[in-house]
Amino acid sequence: MLKQYCFILLWLCAALCHCMGQGTDSVKQLILHQRLLDAKTLVEQILAQPNQTLNADAWYFKGYTYYLISKDSTVTIPLTNAKVIAFNAFVQCLTINPSHKWLVRDKYRPLLDIYFGLYSAAQHAYSSKQYSDAYDNYVLAETVEQYLHKKDIGFGDLKFPKQDTALLYNIANAAIKANREKESIQYLCKLANMRIADPIYMHLYVQLVDYYMSIHDEIGFRKYLTMARSLFPYNSYWIQAEVDMVKSGNLDDALIKTHEIKIQAAPNSYDVYYNYASDLITLLYFKQQTPKNYKAYTTKLDYALQQCTQLQKQNIQTDLLYAQYYYHEGAMKPLSNDTALALKVKIAALQKALPHCLNIINHYAAKPQYTLTELTLYKKVVGYTINIYEALRMQQDLVQTIALLTKLEATLPIYVPKIKQKL
Repeated sequence: MLKQYCFILLWLCAALCHCMGQGTDSVKQLILHQRLLDAKTLVEQILAQPNQTLNADAWYFKGYTYYLISKDSTVTIPLTNAKVIAFNAFVQCLTINPSHKWLVRDKYRPLLDIYFGLYSAAQHAYSSKQYSDAYDNYVLAETVEQYLHKKDIGFGDLKFPKQDTALLYNIANAAIKANREKESIQYLCKLANMRIADPIYMHLYVQLVDYYMSIHDEIGFRKYLTMARSLFPYNSYWIQAEVDMVKSGNLDDALIKTHEIKIQAAPNSYDVYYNYASDLITLLYFKQQTPKNYKAYTTKLDYALQQCTQLQKQNIQTDLLYAQYYYHEGAMKPLSNDTALALKVKIAALQKALPHCLNIINHYAAKPQYTLTELTLYKKVVGYTINIYEALRMQQDLVQTIALLTKLEATLPIYVPKIKQKL
């Protein structure tokens, strides 16, 4: 019984191999008679059978059939599609059998022809100003080229490079012409990351620096600006680009985004919120120009200070932030140009600043000695307080605080911006 079973099994295997051979032989005969569409139909039927999916010969004939179709303009299948199908079939063939006899015998010419066919189609589309089609074909050519490089396939000793700079440049250029910005940046970055010092590629870095500046991406801007400076240090454009970035306010936005990422990572950290609020105050009140996002920044500052207070209810550093915030809100613009409502807002801000200033004064007054940083902060807040008392016409408190400042001034002079006029 066992012998009979083994005999039947061997017979079935032999029959299966015979059928497989007959199928691919039939495809071969159809190809020889140039009946390509019939060959395509038959080979697709063969590979549709579950037991044929690992038939390397069938995949070879599928690839070869579509390869021939891609060279025949009378066939209705789009030629680029046929090339792609042929390439994928040959890849599958070599995956199953890495040294397939017919591809080795032909020195992989069908794969090489597919590459040159896609590259030629891309060049033709570009010269015809069909830039999107040119981009698509160049990208497909790069995909085939990368496979040929990986498999070490070429013309004898002449092999394909790991990174083809000319092809990458063509892809990026076609994408730019086709208004496919995302794709163009992808390939410009590939080229730039190769750090080619040839001046012919310098404009790539100009494009990338300008692009990342335009989308307010500080990380991308810095990355490619640094690369550009190291490769082309004598180009004065890099200095101008940095100036433009600062003027645009994009550096400020990038800084704020960095803080907000840190908050997401450590939502219960006093130090994270303190640094966030401190940088916001610097951006709002200690730069030459008022930031474009002034209202948004003050909203963010309110939130950051609230979080600082919640996390540490009594902290002199938080008082200092509040004092700076409210003082500058009440003091930063000439009062003579303000409406009655704006004056009330300024008065309210100065009144809010005052208790925080007094907390800081009391804190430092109780200390027997100060570091240089502490003394500087102490005197600055005393100066804030004097200006607030003067603006709010609080004469008695003003005299006492001036006396305190006179005592401190003997130790270290400090400049405090004055309120424009009395309220």
